[in-house]
Amino acid sequence: MDEYLAKPFTRCQLCSVLETVLAQPAPGEAAAASAAAPAVCAVSPDAVLDEGALAALRELQQSGRPDIVERTIALYRENAPRLVDDLKQGAETRNLVALGRASHTLKSSSANIGAVTLAVRCSELETLARDGMVAEACGLVDAVVADHAAVEAALSRRLKTAA
Repeated sequence: MDEYLAKPFTRCQLCSVLETVLAQPAPGEAAAASAAAPAVCAVSPDAVLDEGALAALRELQQSGRPDIVERTIALYRENAPRLVDDLKQGAETRNLVALGRASHTLKSSSANIGAVTLAVRCSELETLARDGMVAEACGLVDAVVADHAAVEAALSRRLKTAA
């Protein structure tokens, strides 16, 4: 397979990559196959949280166990503020190692709860930090902080509507 899909990924993203690969002609085939249209995810560009990611997480729920979605969100809300603080401190001290580590962890945990925009921005920050681009990495921290605030607000609204 010639495609690459970075973790964490959604079922929708996996299907899209598989459709693309399966639509390609096999080696030696004379006729060129047309590429399949990518799968469309049900995420509004304005959405802060991908409800599909939370639904996929809910599929892992085991009978008689604590609610996996609520537990994952609670862990996220417990740990994410520390990571955001680590990003702020890393930017303040221009510490690329701290920026890379905190952005990597925040990226993964944000993707787990469906905070796609925040996860993508953290991925960008992680890459900048890894590539030694101090000014660019530090400049992106404010946007990550703002995205995190939007995610927190969305999670708060979600909890209020669930109650």
